[in-house]
Amino acid sequence: MEVLIRIRKIILVMLLLALITVAICTYNELKIAYMVSAYLAHLFFFLFILTESFGRISKQRHIAWRVIARVILLLTGLVILNITALSTIAIFSQRP
Repeated sequence: MEVLIRIRKIILVMLLLALITVAICTYNELKIAYMVSAYLAHLFFFLFILTESFGRISKQRHIAWRVIARVILLLTGLVILNITALSTIAIFSQRP
């Protein structure tokens, strides 16, 4: 957890870059690049919220903010699992 807290600014920058890439890919209708960058944006958001939910940073926050961060963490984790499962099914269900 301490490693994630130390690279927290890098995670936030990568999240913003992934969101910018999502916007660019949407405008240019690049579907595969859009899906990959959206997936990465979800992952970086998950890592950022993970640092807010647990560790020494969360102990500085009010209990309500910790609960909200953990609920958002759970929902983001479910979205990541859903995207991973659906992508895996789509990749392996294609006919050669």
